[in-house]
Formats: sequence, structure tokens, C-alpha cells
Amino acid sequence: MSMNTDNNNKTIEKYRKNMSLLPYFTHDFVLSLISDGKASRTVHEYTKDLLNFFEYVRTLEQFENTDMDKASAKDVLEAISVVDLERYKLYLADYNPDRIKSSAASISRKLSTVRTMYRYFFNTEAISSDISSKVSNPKLQEKEISVLHLNEVDAIYEAIDTPPSSRKQLLSWEKTHLRDKAIITLFFGTGLRVSELVSIDLKDINYMTAEIKVQRKGDIICTVNFNEDVEETIKDYIENDRPALLKGEKSDALFISTAHQRITTRAVEQLIKKYALIAGIGANVTPHELRRTYGNTLYKETGDIYLTAAALNHKNIQTTISHYVPKNDEKLKEASRRTTLTRKIQK
Repeated sequence: MSMNTDNNNKTIEKYRKNMSLLPYFTHDFVLSLISDGKASRTVHEYTKDLLNFFEYVRTLEQFENTDMDKASAKDVLEAISVVDLERYKLYLADYNPDRIKSSAASISRKLSTVRTMYRYFFNTEAISSDISSKVSNPKLQEKEISVLHLNEVDAIYEAIDTPPSSRKQLLSWEKTHLRDKAIITLFFGTGLRVSELVSIDLKDINYMTAEIKVQRKGDIICTVNFNEDVEETIKDYIENDRPALLKGEKSDALFISTAHQRITTRAVEQLIKKYALIAGIGANVTPHELRRTYGNTLYKETGDIYLTAAALNHKNIQTTISHYVPKNDEKLKEASRRTTLTRKIQK
């Protein structure tokens, strides 16, 4: 998995660049995340959130003449009020109250980073109090689970398999048709995340055991199982489209772009949107929606929420329940109908 090392190094470069733009006192906090064993991607996300926060802090009147690089945690964090932190939510929503609800999850995550930073400096006695705990998250709106129906899945496959009428589009389709079909089938057959899919190398696939080695969240290496459909489409792509896409270049990557190198997450997102649009579903279908479709189908077929959570690599079972089990789940309805406690005991 050579790409994983390259990606990790690039991520480290990114968060180091972010650190150079942050007030100097925050570096101790970021280094504590690294020493606690946080994945480089997680550290990068923390530094991005901190850049947002201190961009806002610099707009506050009390810091108009403050040199942030020379200031201490006490100088800055103890000069910020609870009202300032409450207004930060509006700042994140571009001062548009209507956007707070639509951006609730993102705002909550950024507030969580701020709280973690405050807690660190309070625990290390750099500040005398932690006001961040007084600031509540915006209320999350419950959304319906967005998954594709079987007819929509069929429509996507039909869109992939149907040659375009335009000659120019046909030439492009002939180069990538089998690759795109293998990508879609891998999503529907394994429930991988897009970052996991694009990082797969040829050597990560074991056809004897029907397993693929992937690097999951937290840089954990796991294996996922695949079925005959996945195997068939991958082999078909490797034997036909892949050599042509490489065009003489060398790569360990399973999926190759038209630029003769490892395909990017952005390119995968775009090809899914393209086929969803052709299929008449709309252009808003994402790789995660294909993952949710897999998870929802797996739960329906097995009735086993723990197996579904394991297949999707969820550490928290509640994530699986809230995102992959429909509110009107028939299995839950049937269990309720079969409950016998309300029946009179027959003598």
C-alpha cells in the first residue's frame, strides 16, 4: 500500500503548514494530539478547525493590537468570552442564522475542536478556567437515510453499460467503461469509503480468500470480503482497461485515471455523479450514498446490526443504528407485533 505512506507524508506536510499559520502557543496542543497517537489525517482536521477559530478570534475588538505569535494561551483564551464563542457559531454560518441548522454537524465538529483545545490548556494549568463547556452545539436536524433503491442501482449499471451516441464520448467510454463498472461494483459489494477504494494496490487483493486489504480510519489495516461479482469486474478491468489507461507507465494502484496514474477521490466522485445523472437519479449521488446503500442492504438481508457495523468499520454501534437502520424498519415493527407481554396468560 505504497500510496498510504505518500498520503501520510503529504498530510503531515499540510498540518505542519497549518501550524505555521497558527498562534505559537497552540503548537503545544497540536503536539499533544500527535503524542496521543492521533492519526495524521485527524491532526490535520484539528489544525484546519483551529485556523477557522483563530481567523475569527483575530476579528474580535480586544485583539486588535495583539501579536498572536507572542501571546500566551492565557493572554488569548482568557480574553475570549462565552458570548464571543456563541457568536463564533454565527461566524461559521456566515452570520446567516438559517445556515446554522443546515451546517449543524460541521459547526458542532469545529466547536468540539475548540473545546478540546480549551480543556488541554486548562488541564495543563495554562489557563485558570474553561468557558468552552458553556457553549452548546446547534441542534442537529434528523435526516432521512439517503440510500438508493434497487431500481436506481440497476439504472446506474445500465448507464455504465450503455455506449454513448456521440463518437467523442464513445471513445472516452471505451477507455474507462470496465474501470468505472469495477469501481461502482466495489462500492456496492463492499461498502468501502472512497478514500479506501482509491488507495487499493494490486497486491492488496487476494483472490484465493476473496479479501482486499485496506487502510481504514485511524490508519488501521483491515481486510474486507468481496463476492464473485466484484471479482469478475475487477479482473475484467485489470485485463482490459487498466493496461490501456497506464499507457506504458508503471503504477501499483488498482484504479488508474486517464492521466495514467492513481485515480483520485475527486475523479471517483465525478464519475458517480455522471452515471447517476445519466440514470436519471440526479447529480447529487455521492460515494457515501453507495456505501450507505450497501450497509442498509446488508442489514436488511442479515438483520444483524453488529455484523453490519463490523462490515462498515464503525467503532460506535449507534452510528450504524442512526445512519443505516430506517426509522420505519420492518424488522423492528415485526418484533413489536410479536411481543407477548401484553397478552393474558392462558390457563
